[in-house]
Formats: sequence, structure tokens, C-alpha cells
Amino acid sequence: MKKKKIYIFLTLTLLIAVVSGFWLKNMVTSGEDSLSYTVKKTLEIEKSNNKDIIAKVDGIPIYKKDLDIAELYEKIRFENQLKLGSVNKQNAFVTPHQKTKKELLDELIERKVLMESAKKEGFLVSKEEAEAYFNSVKNTIDDILNGKIKGDIESAKQARELLDTYKTQFPANEFNEKVIGAYQEILTISKYLKAKTDEYIKEHPNATAEEINQYLNDFKNRLKANSKIEVLS
Repeated sequence: MKKKKIYIFLTLTLLIAVVSGFWLKNMVTSGEDSLSYTVKKTLEIEKSNNKDIIAKVDGIPIYKKDLDIAELYEKIRFENQLKLGSVNKQNAFVTPHQKTKKELLDELIERKVLMESAKKEGFLVSKEEAEAYFNSVKNTIDDILNGKIKGDIESAKQARELLDTYKTQFPANEFNEKVIGAYQEILTISKYLKAKTDEYIKEHPNATAEEINQYLNDFKNRLKANSKIEVLS
């Protein structure tokens, strides 16, 4: 069951280019339902003719509209977290942190660095694999809505709504290219980091979760240090 929920969550995050990873339900923005508002604003940014490049990783561009979408979702994530509240390990409420534009750009750069490194080391997930994964997600959504399997019906409805909305806003070939491309990236990076984590655990079988996380952070920093990163704006 947990896997089914993860599939649906992944569909939601990818389809609306979510970088924060928070549900949008029960949150009102500008007097509109948050989900509808977010989709509307994302589509506006996606369809804009803004071709401004704000950074490059080994010559590969990162566009301003990528950062605009990241800012949109970070704002929603932060406002949602303020309403929900945040608890630390000592069970004390803490004020959530809203990522700055620089932090969001750093995350976009890191993703690009990881993707390019993964491709160079042979971890690229093919478009066919990404498409098959996406189709399995759609089948899961349909099965939940049709009652064939148990799952989070509300989340499935949101995912179906997003799919239908995006399909009406983009030509079929462009829609498929965007969604499959998004899946290809996230699956490739996940595969790459899992392989590196497995290598580390094999060499350090008694490593703690904190040590593994530190290793991954150091690994990412080394990759960035060895990449040609240009911030243009």
C-alpha cells in the first residue's frame, strides 16, 4: 500500500513540477483552491516565452522559468508548513524555514550536476523505462479510482485531475515529452544515488544513517566542485 501512495505522490510532484514535496489540499491561495491556483500559475510560467538563462552546468542551461516554478512551490510549501506546524526531535514546535532564491537555484544546479554525472557513469534510465514507469503509475491511479485496489482515493483524484488538466493544455507529444522527461530525470538520479549509497554501505556495513547522509552530501559537493558551474543572473 505504501508503494501505491508513493507512485501517486510522484505523479503529482512531477506533473506540476513540485520541488517541495507537500500536498496542496485544504490550503487557499488568492481566494482559489490551492491545487487549481498552482496548476494555473505553473502553466502560465511553462507557456511563457521566457528563454532567459540564469545558470549553466558544464554548458547545459538552467532557465529562469525553472527557478520561477521552484519559487512558486517553495512559497506554497512554506505557507502550508506554517499552518501545519513543525516539530523537531525534542517534540518542540519550530518555525519552518523558507528557502531563498539562492538555495532553490543551488538545488536546481545540484540536480543538473547529478543528472549529468549519472549519464556519464552509465546510470541513465531510458525513455522507454521512464514511460513504462509512468504508465504503471497511471494504471495504479485508475485501479484505485475503480476500486480494484485499495489506496488513497483523494490523492488519486488529485493526480487524475492534474493529468487531465495538463493534457488539455499541451499537445499530446509535448505533454508526453515533459512528463516522461521528468520521470527520466528523477528515476536516473534516484538510481545513481542508490548505487552510490549501496557501494558505501558495502564498504562500511556498520555505518549509521547520519554517516550515510554525510557521505552523500560530501559526494554531491565533490561532483559540484568538479563541474563548471556558471551563475549568470
